[in-house]
Amino acid sequence: MKILIFLVIIASSISRSFQTCARTTAVTTCSQVRLSKTIPLLIDDYKNILSISLDEHTDTIYSNVFKRLAELKRLYLSNNKIKSLESGSFDGLSKLEELSLYNNLLTTVVSGTFRDLHNLKILNLGSNKITSIPNNAFLGLDNLEEINLSFNQLAEIPVQINTIKSLRSLHMNSNKLKSLKANSFRNLNKLETLNLHDNIIDSLEAKSFAGLRNLKQLSLKSNYLKQFNTQDVLEDLGSLQILSLAINDLKCADLRNIDRELKRKRVDFEAGINKQNPNTYRGIKCTN
Repeated sequence: MKILIFLVIIASSISRSFQTCARTTAVTTCSQVRLSKTIPLLIDDYKNILSISLDEHTDTIYSNVFKRLAELKRLYLSNNKIKSLESGSFDGLSKLEELSLYNNLLTTVVSGTFRDLHNLKILNLGSNKITSIPNNAFLGLDNLEEINLSFNQLAEIPVQINTIKSLRSLHMNSNKLKSLKANSFRNLNKLETLNLHDNIIDSLEAKSFAGLRNLKQLSLKSNYLKQFNTQDVLEDLGSLQILSLAINDLKCADLRNIDRELKRKRVDFEAGINKQNPNTYRGIKCTN
């Protein structure tokens, strides 16, 4: 027994020997952090906000690795080379309110990864290589208000997004979305901001935005839309305030009709910046 305890102490000491941490009043910043599959990470005198740069050999967030950091409110793991997460990677962080995994190498999110994050408000998964999100991926995110999935490789709106009923902001710009299916956001009745710009969306099925009765801002700019059924869209978006449609393949006559209908509903039609091309409407390039 004494030998086992001694070995655990040695292993913990080794895992900490490479890392260096700097502290301010509110933030702890650690670099060269090496995570162990068997020994939870230990950081002495850590603050509520923790920013971690992992060492070059660490590409996995193991289950229970943060369970000794139970007081954390914000955890930043951005700009590393994380390739995979495990079920329970963030177990023990029940007080966490913000988690950033921005700019890593993730291709998916494992079911149960966030199961203990019941107080999380902001989740940033932007700038990864995510192509799919499995069932139960967002299990436990009962109070999540904002999720960033931009700059990934998603070809469709993940069905699992509808399990986050508390969501207020969804960012899915710069993916590979080609179309929006009916009821893609059916359970997100608290959503206020939806960013879908810089995709390859060329069609919107009827009732694509059904359920979004509190949506205020919708961005569909920089896509490939040739048609836009204003009446159908506005029927589901009764609270819409701002719509962006610049840089699509819409006809000038259609843009005029869209603008007229939006004005009638008191929705701001965001202008474009293309002033030189003769085929424009309110700075938005269009076709005759």
